[in-house]
Amino acid sequence: MGSERQQPDDSSEDVTRRRLMQLGATGVVGAALPAGFRSVAATPSNLPGSTTINLGDEGLDPGEDIGPYFYDYVDHDTNLVVPGDDASPPQYTFDQDLDLTYEDAALVGDGMIELTHADGANRAMRVYAGSGRSMLANITVRGVLCACDQKCRARAGSGGKAEVRNVRLPDGAYGCSNCDPASGWYVPKEHAGTVLFCDCHVEGFPDNGYYASSPGGSGGGGGKVVFDGCKAKNNNISGIRIGSDGSEVRNCAIVNDARAPENDGSFNQRGFRIRRDGQDLNVENLHVTHTYEGEGASQPIEIHDGAAGGSATFTDIYVRNDTSSPAVNRKTTDYSVTDSNVHLTGENPDDEGFFTDPCVGSGCTSPDTTAPASDCGNDAEPVAEDFSHADVPGTYSVDIGAFTTTSTRSTTDSYALQADGDADGGSMILREDMKTSAGNTYTLDVYFPSGGENDAGILFGGQDGDAGWDDYVGYMAILDASDDYLAVDRWENGSQVDSATTDTRWPIGEWLTVELDYRDTDDGTITVTVFAADGREVVSTSLADTNYDGGTVGFYNYFGAADWLADSWFQAGNEPSKVLDDFGHADVPGTYSVDAEAFTTTSTRSTTGDDALQADDDADGGSMILRDDKGTTAGESYELDVYFPSGGENDAGLLFGARDGDTGWDDYVGYMAILDASDGYLAVDRWENGSQVVSATTDTTWPTGEWLTVELDYRDTDDGTITVTVFDASGTEVVSTSLADTTYHGGEFGFYNYFGAADWLADSWVEQ
Repeated sequence: MGSERQQPDDSSEDVTRRRLMQLGATGVVGAALPAGFRSVAATPSNLPGSTTINLGDEGLDPGEDIGPYFYDYVDHDTNLVVPGDDASPPQYTFDQDLDLTYEDAALVGDGMIELTHADGANRAMRVYAGSGRSMLANITVRGVLCACDQKCRARAGSGGKAEVRNVRLPDGAYGCSNCDPASGWYVPKEHAGTVLFCDCHVEGFPDNGYYASSPGGSGGGGGKVVFDGCKAKNNNISGIRIGSDGSEVRNCAIVNDARAPENDGSFNQRGFRIRRDGQDLNVENLHVTHTYEGEGASQPIEIHDGAAGGSATFTDIYVRNDTSSPAVNRKTTDYSVTDSNVHLTGENPDDEGFFTDPCVGSGCTSPDTTAPASDCGNDAEPVAEDFSHADVPGTYSVDIGAFTTTSTRSTTDSYALQADGDADGGSMILREDMKTSAGNTYTLDVYFPSGGENDAGILFGGQDGDAGWDDYVGYMAILDASDDYLAVDRWENGSQVDSATTDTRWPIGEWLTVELDYRDTDDGTITVTVFAADGREVVSTSLADTNYDGGTVGFYNYFGAADWLADSWFQAGNEPSKVLDDFGHADVPGTYSVDAEAFTTTSTRSTTGDDALQADDDADGGSMILRDDKGTTAGESYELDVYFPSGGENDAGLLFGARDGDTGWDDYVGYMAILDASDGYLAVDRWENGSQVVSATTDTTWPTGEWLTVELDYRDTDDGTITVTVFDASGTEVVSTSLADTTYHGGEFGFYNYFGAADWLADSWVEQ
């Protein structure tokens, strides 16, 4: 083992995130991650880092102190795996705090492990995710912790996620007086991202089992905290305590059947407590059992007066209360509650009128004292795939050799997925860390370079399929360019069970947008609609089916010779801005057609730190370029940056909704916004075969020597009007003009330059 690494401080929130999501077991150092690790239900199939180090291979044996090995190998983008066993967990000593303050890092047991310390020791684990993902998993801590100051902590920066999975603190801490009492897990005030506690257990702490309300307090980071499949037992103050916006408690059990350790001389054993005024809290399948009736016995549920003005939804709530306190202590009436299927049992089921119409008494369902099964085994995120990782094998499973990525065409100016024309047909890939869920709508881009043997299978709501297509259970939308139809099917073990099909002719050589309405508009129907590059509807079909409420995503390819592409799969509302061109390719002739030699790229000025387009002042005027692999669509808004180095003979023509123009300007059909710095005006025109048909113009004086932002509202705000507005570098509006026209619903985009001596620049054309 090498020299011991210096323990880092809590600075990981400033680390630049290296990736959106990555799966584990790639770039492995030492032995590959054993299959036994994946068999532990609380552990996800994906780990945050791209490198995995087995500390057992590096010399760590049971009985040794884990700390020196941890600090020698912990790093950003690295998973540390410790040999373990579910049936008989090996023990390692826990002689120093473990601070996982790294980006995309993990400390996990390969099976359960136990970390042991002497009773009364001050030990803690802390996980800080910054803006990435970090994880602790499959760990039991043995030994009673000291009474004071001990707090295991979990937090994340904005956009980050700290995960605590299958971590157990069953021995608790000593009671205390005249000190800061110990908590099981504490989520500090600064937390701004997401913390997930999955299948965890906390028992016997004097200052809350899970203390997770601070981010919702005044000046707090407002981060979300999620509990799923967790248990809290015999903790003072409360078992689970939350309060920040969007926080959730799902499938959890809280039990108080014996006295908890004292908290500075006091006892007050609540169950579930909402302490702050967070909005849209979700409490689902919560089981609270209070049978302890001695000193400090308190209410199963409390809505604190600090929660006034907040809101929550309670679903499937089961409470047994044998204490003299009410089942719900409602300390404020200023709280918005939506509830269903609430059961209150025990000697004192009084909820003080908090719930709308609960079942009360012996005929109702009693709570479980063990935590129900969690839903966070894989904890897949909503699908957000732009293939920027350029690495299908690293993020997908099953037939990964049958697909590749390409930068030749992409709707995100990075990479797109492509079916490998040299691979076998009947192939599929699944991405288990991303999901689709019923009640949502998704969009995806698909491109057919040619007809013939091309079909694109889009898998969603996947329940199974790890062994290949014959094992697949879930839904598929199939865009079949060979037999010319769109279908939405349900499959079980590779067999089609139900299908809806509509015939069509597929457009070739353009990006199509697939809209998947997964029982969003109609909760009994899945509808897939495909739109051409110009925004017109190509085909739509609907399947009435409610079998699967969500699952993994992936792709299927039937023909071995296929070469179709896919890109940009996002849940509606989560889509990033779509870059039409940021000129990072530094190659206008390679991506544009027509008068490509009349434009160039330059790195002298750019709003993206890369290259910008520039009109070539040595070229002929009256020149245009079109980019035919991407388009603009009515109903969308776009932004573009333009720079005039000087006035004089400078105008910038922005082409959009283009229908034709392959042979030059005399052939052009479509719209143009013209920023004319020579004659001092902004115009929006419709052109047919190089002739202006209709125009709207507003005079202005153009700023020079600064980047201007052009906002193109292509019938987005008003479905009958195109509006172009220009802002200067300070954000002040320079000029705006509107054209009432609905002739063209979309088409290619490009640029036009009238003056041969012009040297204006353009950069960063983005769909909003």
